[in-house]
Amino acid sequence: METPYKLFVLVSVYLSYDGLYPVSALSGPYVCYRQVTYYTRARVCAYMTWQSCCYYKYVTNCNLRTISYCCSGYTDVGGRCEPECFGMTDRQGCSNVGDCVGPDTCRCDSGYRGPQCNNSKYLDRQKET
Repeated sequence: METPYKLFVLVSVYLSYDGLYPVSALSGPYVCYRQVTYYTRARVCAYMTWQSCCYYKYVTNCNLRTISYCCSGYTDVGGRCEPECFGMTDRQGCSNVGDCVGPDTCRCDSGYRGPQCNNSKYLDRQKET
């Protein structure tokens, strides 16, 4: 009578953790990058008999991950880095009468001027007279 051969396969279970860093996928210009250290912990067999593993140990590995984020003066709006004007994005930072074209830089509509487009050229002419 033949005995069937038994094949024991040891599968080590990897327990991974990478801190509280979300994986971000920003696109477009004004995206900056930095490397963040994170650790993985793996359970490996330390002593194997002819039948199975008798003793396990844990090994910690140090790894690097590249994180993307918006550069200074820009903020994440729907996965794109948009310029921030005086704490707000788009037209709100430019008194709703101009476009935010860079950090704290407004391009005013015709008839308006000033850093936040809050001065009307028409009102300035009335003050001069």
